Order: sequence, then C-alpha cells, then structure tokens
Amino acid sequence: MLNEAKYNIIEAQNKQTRQLIPSDEPVFLFRAQDKLTRRVLCDYADLLPEGSHKEQVLIQIGKFIGFAETYSYRMKDPD
Repeated sequence: MLNEAKYNIIEAQNKQTRQLIPSDEPVFLFRAQDKLTRRVLCDYADLLPEGSHKEQVLIQIGKFIGFAETYSYRMKDPD
C-alpha cells in the first residue's frame, strides 16, 4: 500500500490483533530521527484517556528519547 509519496508500506498489520490495515486507509509514520516527533507523541499521549493504549505510547516515547540520546548525530529537522 502506498500511503505517502516518501514511504511504501506493504501489509501493515496490528501486532496485537493481527488485523491488516486496509490499503485504502491512510497511515502516518513517525521516525525517531525527526526532531519534532517526541513533542507530537507527547501531545498525543496527553490526549489519551487512561486505560487506552496510552501506556504503549509512553513506552514508545521512552524509546524515541533513548534513540535521540544515543544517536544525537542522526537527529534532524523533518524533510
């Protein structure tokens, strides 16, 4: 499925439910190298109610922070 001119996603699947994401459903990809991603994910997490997938989003934010600390030379402004 082609969701954005920059990336080609083939058979994207929900890891928990194993449900495929339909090819006509838009998908947006955030990469850890993008300097703005952490702020966007934190804002998103703030909007999530407790009991949702908020904990998983917070775990991912931690991974993005770790990436930025380890690979600071790879961090960049979005293209």
